[in-house]
Amino acid sequence: QDDIELAHVVFGDFNNDNLLDITFGAYDAPGSGMEEEAGQMYIMEGSDVWQQGTVSSNTTWSGNVFVYGDLNVAPGVTLTIDAGTDVWVWPNDPDSSDDTGAGYPAFGDSTMSEFRVYGFLDVNGTASDPVKFQAWTADSLVSAERDIWKGIVVYDSSGAGADLRYCQIRNATFGLQSKADIALRHCTIEAAGYWGLYVGSADSIYVADTTIRDIGLLGMNVVDGTHAQLRDCELTGIDGHAAAVSDGAILYADGTTFTAGVRGVSVVLGDSATTGAVIDSCTIDDCDTGVYVYQATDVTVSNCTLDGDTTNGIYCLDGASIMVSDNTIKNSTIGIVCIDQSHATITGNLVRDNGAGIKADDESAPVIEDNDVIYNNSCVLASNDADPDLGGGGSSSGDNEIHHPTDFFVVNLSGGVTVMAENNYWGNTVSPYQPKASKVIGSVDTSPAVGSPPAISPWAEEREEQNLP
Repeated sequence: QDDIELAHVVFGDFNNDNLLDITFGAYDAPGSGMEEEAGQMYIMEGSDVWQQGTVSSNTTWSGNVFVYGDLNVAPGVTLTIDAGTDVWVWPNDPDSSDDTGAGYPAFGDSTMSEFRVYGFLDVNGTASDPVKFQAWTADSLVSAERDIWKGIVVYDSSGAGADLRYCQIRNATFGLQSKADIALRHCTIEAAGYWGLYVGSADSIYVADTTIRDIGLLGMNVVDGTHAQLRDCELTGIDGHAAAVSDGAILYADGTTFTAGVRGVSVVLGDSATTGAVIDSCTIDDCDTGVYVYQATDVTVSNCTLDGDTTNGIYCLDGASIMVSDNTIKNSTIGIVCIDQSHATITGNLVRDNGAGIKADDESAPVIEDNDVIYNNSCVLASNDADPDLGGGGSSSGDNEIHHPTDFFVVNLSGGVTVMAENNYWGNTVSPYQPKASKVIGSVDTSPAVGSPPAISPWAEEREEQNLP
């Protein structure tokens, strides 16, 4: 403006990232005091690349690449990015006329820069020299903020896809979205405003040894019939759900850690006859609910640890069907919940130190056998015509260890229903081995009972190590 006078510019240190520290001194108006503001200036090298518009032929990037506005990788074209490349994306798109957003709920934004892949994206980072996609702003080249640019999208055009190895994506609204087959190995998606990874209508999504963290809503969203595999990954620091599966998608997760503010893994039937998940050897902790299953009928949770999920370890409802086997579920308000005519087979689990171990409600009929349900305030709850079978009801053989409750072994508030709980060990070694009558509420059939715990059980090894009953 006419009434601003530049007083001085002070050039400071020049660091190894080609950033020059500078200080501007200026008068707001004649006769006013001088104000100073510090900043940085990037000094481009001859090898740096300035890119905008469309990559229309096979191209390889290396060094520093500055992307200004929307970028398109044309159909049939492969963009290869060498190890150690830094891709800096300017937040704002100067040309809003080319925005399409075809088939994506999040893209087609007219103000933020988008990285669109209609061809193939081949990222060749290494452990020591990863490839980085991040924001380039007027204030700094490096930022931990979310929502600065839009993100990367891989479209479902013929031959489209992506293979990302040792790649970091940060500062986007939506880190990576794809409707084509993609693979991510040793990648990091972080500081995304809405979700980290969205995949839909793809045959094969493979994600291994990858971290998705510091995400505003969903760490990973799997929809529309996609089959996705997570192996040895970490989804943590997610404000909403770490992983969400719906509308005919199937998630296979093993060796993965899920930590989120709301749900670790959410499986919702949606608009499809089949939606499911196989969750094996995972850690799901410090969520509100560890695993949430709504109407989906093809879900297995096995060999997992669910610890410290505030409200529920596992929650299934509205006709959902789930197999829960060989897990440790502890330190939740309720370990396992089945409501609204849901069906669960619960076997081989250690369910301990919860407010309630297992709860069945509203005509649900879980089958409960070969579990250790111990050291909970109440071990098993039934209400509203629920009919859990703990042994002798035709589906369960019993063989549960149910003992050391703070309050009750079994509470049955389902009028007209007798909870079958035969052939279980109640912590009583004196014949007839029954639980203390004052700690059983309602109609519960506990006879016959057994006078010693199974030799092999989820609790046996820990019992022996701690010399506990």
